[in-house]
Parts: sequence; C-alpha cells; structure tokens
Amino acid sequence: MAHQALAMSGTADSQRASQFDSLDQALSVLSRRKDTFAQLSVTQKLELLRQCKANLQDVALQWVSSLCEVKGLPLDSPLAAEEWWSPYHVNRHLTLVIETLEDIDRYGKPKPDLSQATITNGRLRQQVIPSDFYDSLLFGVLYGVKAEVVFRPGITAEQARAKQASFYQQSSPSGAVNLILGAGNVSSIPVMDVLTKMFNEGQVCILKMNPVNEACGPALEQMLKPLIDQGYVRIVYGGGDVGAYLCQHETVDEIHITGSEHTHDLIVWGPPGPERDRRKAANEPLLAKKITSELGNVTPMVVVPSKYTKKQLQFQARNVAMMLTNNASFNCIAGKMLVMSRHWPQRAEFIGMIREILRNTAPRKAYYPGAQRRYEKLTEGRNLEQIGQAKDGELPWTLIAGLDANNQSEPLFQIEPFCALLSFVELDAADPVAFMKSATEFCNETLWGQLGATVIVPPSIERHPTTAQALALMLDELRYGAIGVNQWSAVNYSLGVTPWGSFPDNTLQDIGSGIGFVHNTPMFEGLEKSISRASIVPVRLPPWMLGHNHAHVAAKHCVNFENDRSILTLVKAALAGIRG
Repeated sequence: MAHQALAMSGTADSQRASQFDSLDQALSVLSRRKDTFAQLSVTQKLELLRQCKANLQDVALQWVSSLCEVKGLPLDSPLAAEEWWSPYHVNRHLTLVIETLEDIDRYGKPKPDLSQATITNGRLRQQVIPSDFYDSLLFGVLYGVKAEVVFRPGITAEQARAKQASFYQQSSPSGAVNLILGAGNVSSIPVMDVLTKMFNEGQVCILKMNPVNEACGPALEQMLKPLIDQGYVRIVYGGGDVGAYLCQHETVDEIHITGSEHTHDLIVWGPPGPERDRRKAANEPLLAKKITSELGNVTPMVVVPSKYTKKQLQFQARNVAMMLTNNASFNCIAGKMLVMSRHWPQRAEFIGMIREILRNTAPRKAYYPGAQRRYEKLTEGRNLEQIGQAKDGELPWTLIAGLDANNQSEPLFQIEPFCALLSFVELDAADPVAFMKSATEFCNETLWGQLGATVIVPPSIERHPTTAQALALMLDELRYGAIGVNQWSAVNYSLGVTPWGSFPDNTLQDIGSGIGFVHNTPMFEGLEKSISRASIVPVRLPPWMLGHNHAHVAAKHCVNFENDRSILTLVKAALAGIRG
C-alpha cells in the first residue's frame, strides 16, 4: 500500500547542543567500559539500579516541572498528571527490573516460570498482570486491568523458558555501545529504552535527548548519576546534526530510534531520491549496524457492534476522547481511527457522546514542532468538525467522517497525523462475527503501522460462545504489538512487564512501526504481542482517564508508592484515584 511520512521533530532546535569533541569523549568512555558493564555481576547491577531508584525520588518534581513549562500545563492542574506518569513509569520499570535480577541472582531465571502458561489458537500465552498483591489491588480491584503476553506461533513453554533472560546465561558476554535517539513527546520513553538496552541486553548507552523535551535532561542526569559515574551511560543534546554524527560514529555498535519512520529512513537509507530507492531495492543500508525502533501508528479503535448500555457507551466515549486528547494528541499511540459498523444502531449516539466530551475539553498547546503544518496538510479540502475555540498556538479537536474504507490510498489511513485529528470509518458488516473479521482485515491491510490497537466490546460478546471465539481469533490475528480491550493500548506501555514495540514482521526496507521490543521486564524472547483488558465500566474512574479531577495527586502518590512499595503509600495512591 502507498505510504507517505510527514517530518516531525527533525527541525527542532536544541538549546543545549553538545559539541562534537564532547561526543567523541563520551563515546570513548563508553567504548572502554562496555565489556566491563556486560560482565558485571547481577549483585553489582542491582546496586546500581537501587541507587538510581533512590535518586528518582529526589528529582521527580524538577523533572515534571520542567516539562509542564514546555507544554503549558499548570503544575497544580489534573493535566500535570500526564507528566507525573513519566517518573512513575520509570520507577515502576526500575522496581520490575530489580525484581527480575533478584530472581536471576537466586534462581538463575526470572519469574514467571511459564508453568502456568496456556496454549490457544496455536500460541503460548502467559498472564503477567496482576503479578503480585499490589498489582491486584491497584490495577485489578478498582479498574479490572489484567494483561498477558503472547508468543509467536509454535513456541512451547519449554523453549520460551530456555531462552528467557538469555543474556544472563552467557559466561563472559561482550558489550556494545547503543545509541538511543530519544523521543520528544513522553519523557519516560528514552529512559526506559536505556534501561531495557542496559539490563535486558547488557549494553552501555549514549542517550541523545530530543530537543523538544531536553529541558528534563538535567533531572535525568541526576537520576542516572550512578550509571554515568561508572562510565556506563552518557546523556547528550542536539538536533539532527548531532544525531547524524552519532549514528555514523564508528564507536556506536547499535542504534535504537523512537520517532517517525521519516527519521528512520533518513538514517538507514539516506535522503529521498533515486539513490535511496536504489539502496532499498538492493538492501544496502547506509549503516552496517543493528537498528531497532518504535515509529508510531495510525491507531485504530474498533467498536464491535452490539447492544451497549448507556453507561457503557458514556465511559467508552470518554475513553476514545482520552486517547485523542492525552498529551495534546502528540502520542505515537494516540487514538486516530474510530472503526465502526455503518449498521450499528448506537453509532450516532456514541459519536454524539464523544463530541460532547470534546466540547468540554479545552484545546491544548500544539507544542510539538510541525503540528500546524501536518494539521493543515491532512485537513485541506475536507469537511471538518472543529470543536473548541483554539487560541493562538493551539489546535482545535477535529473530527473527520465519511472516509471510504475501500480507498487504500486515503492519506488518513497512511499518515500518522500526530496532532488533534480523529477520523471515523464505517464498515459494511453488521453481524458482530462478520464485523470482527472485516475489522481485522481493514486494520491489518489498510491502516499504516503495527504498534497498537484498541478493541471496544461489551461483556455480552464474551459470554456467547460463538462471538467469544470470534473475539479471541480477532485478538490473535490483529497484527499489532499491543492490544487493549476496553482500554487504551498505551496501558500496555505503562505496565512495564509487557513488551512495547511493533508486531514482529517488519524489515528495514519496510519498517512500518519499527523492529524490536523494549520494556519486557521478565526478559522473554519470541514474543508476538501483549493483550491487556479492563472492565468496560470500571468501579472507579481510572486516574489516567480524561476528566479525573485528582489525576495529578494520584500520579504523584503512585511515584511515591513505587519508591517504597508500602501499604501506606498504596492507600494514598488508591484514595486519590478513588476521589475521581
């Protein structure tokens, strides 16, 4: 299918650009220390992680404040929760990695041991959430959240267990220097990428901060100081010129990119033109280095046609609106394509509910570079519904309906908007089973990307054997790395224990949403995807949802909880969440 990329942050200016001689010095240190880090004992790595975890508590407020200023968010506003979730994600990731390394130190392998894994539709699967008492309380009781990881077809429990945490089965592993080209939208992304490459794969890292969110760099440097002091991490700054210099540097062994496919192809194949085309056709990339990536998505939200209660529709309309508005819609997993049946009787009512929620949600600062241009390019000549009075520097929430599902060249099917756009597409299938099959084909074959998808479905579908079987088949056949049932698939990102990345079918020549998984704190190999589920209407409004009036308080308490994992801080986090 045709695909076109729009540039994102590549032209952003850095206010802290590192000089090239300092980059050489940083890489020289990392190169000398890479084998030392790879061969550190588990006990030594645990000590470094615990020190970083202690430092995070000291810098969390500085971290959050710096980015609230960039994004125009009052620190005492519920919207500030969007920034508080980043230190929470990192703190949770640290907790989980520490638990994994403690298991390896004691037993030689991390938990779970896959003895409870099941096989359905030819795929091995293991529940990973809830994983302990705290997860059961914080995720399960209030919000009904659970999650599983799914392995590629044909992998047995014995094979998966044998390969789990394979790096730690090596007696004297060689090290590597990994260049992390950090994301500019969500500040937990580059840190968790670093932690994955270091503690899952044994590599030292040079992290180039994206100019868009480089303001939090000093806080991250302080948090990662134990690793920096030992010569295992370096954080540097700059724009595209610094990124290009680092990519081509002979000391860099591997590269991990979070951003757009435009940036990826520029690095791997060079600027657009005949030479790029020749290189792609001949499979001759510019760099002879392993390159992994996470590159976004035209994220579908599939509504299975059925009879929903008004309460179910209202909550899921809020869910869809949240997937659009979170972080001003500058998320690689932001909800972009609402997929429905044209024969669903509640379709108009559901869209009306979404519209009403957006009317009560103020437009946000379009802080990400190029947002206005992308918005104009994708909306030019279209019938739009703009919601809200956008001020200078803001973009209105914008709905686009009437897309032709059979037009595979439709730009909104092929270009990630990365701005405040939500499109609707209607499929002809009316019966739930036929619709699920048709929606699976549409998402897999027409929409660009394989990062994540959300499926909205009432309990009645899962209670009936025929529709339940069709839903299970749909979830397995959707070619996405993260799937959320009745919740945003971004929750899979937040859990840490689940893998985050594209469905594993891409190549450098046809990159899609990228190659490889990060997070995955149990250190599984051979994974295909993760699937998370939530109650269609949770007992209480989750603090990550749009309209939660104490979200920033709950998120801050969650950061504190991950620091000490005590009942007292858990109760504080839960109570703030319950207040709604």
